[in-house]
Amino acid sequence: MNDRLNLIKNWLESELKIPEYNINKLTGDASFRQYFRINLPDVSYILMDAPPGRECCKTFANLDHFFRENHIHVPKIYAENITDGFLLLEDFGDDVLLSILTPGNADNYYHKAIDIICDIQAAKTNNMTLPPFDKKFMLEEMELFREWLLKNLLQYPLSSQEDKIITAVFNDLADKIALQHYAVTHRDFHSRNLMRLPNDELGVLDFQDAVMGPYVYDLVSLLKDAYITWSRDKTELWLSYFYDTARNRGLILDINLESLFMDFEITGLQRHIKVAGIFARLYKRDGKEAYLKDIPRVLHYINVALARIECYHDFYQLLIEKWMPQVEMATWSK
Repeated sequence: MNDRLNLIKNWLESELKIPEYNINKLTGDASFRQYFRINLPDVSYILMDAPPGRECCKTFANLDHFFRENHIHVPKIYAENITDGFLLLEDFGDDVLLSILTPGNADNYYHKAIDIICDIQAAKTNNMTLPPFDKKFMLEEMELFREWLLKNLLQYPLSSQEDKIITAVFNDLADKIALQHYAVTHRDFHSRNLMRLPNDELGVLDFQDAVMGPYVYDLVSLLKDAYITWSRDKTELWLSYFYDTARNRGLILDINLESLFMDFEITGLQRHIKVAGIFARLYKRDGKEAYLKDIPRVLHYINVALARIECYHDFYQLLIEKWMPQVEMATWSK
């Protein structure tokens, strides 16, 4: 880290000619990126440190320009050092949406967030090519559940029959999702990646993994948030708000509300199978223990989705009879 910090300071001082500043490390995220606030006497910036070989600074920069061109409020880039993996970004402040949400203001902010999802889906890609959220990609994501949650974290000994059940569910889920309407997708659009700005609008972070994906994916990330839970009634009202808004903007003219609800559950099942595996990997591989406490919420989402979809019965039985009890007994889930 000292070598990276020295590189940062050399870039700020030698190339950007910033003579006097204070630098403070901020809380990191689930990736290998790190963030620093650079305080000058009359302004502050965020410096993103994306180590080459582990993070792609260029992809972030390209997507930043793409979203800004489409009027999505992502941080402005003031300076780039792609070789070393540094970006000097607009400072959105400290008001993470998760930290300011209350039952009283949730409708206001979720409507704003859903409006942004519609803006993202309406974005004109032109010469920008986004990776496809295809079956191969979905299967690789879901495999994290088997490898990192079941085998590594829970050390659950899967039988050959259980392996077959899991594989069949993963394949069928990916096939069903691939039939949905696809649009530009942020892919991690939740309350910890949205910031309240001074004008009470929302700024968007952590967009570097954007894809062409299922139209409900960002809704799942937002409304089945791994870090905060809302009632089913609230969720359905917000889904209805998206439905009305998206139809009025010509985004989903051939989709009815009942189909949207089912697409939401199916896509949520795929996402949360992946997220449970990622949280287990963040702990076992990267030593990030804080994510363990969120695994029970994610498994609850999987449980509820399976009950509503009313299929994948064998997988559902394994979840409620084998895996969830093991998680509930773990000391880290208390």
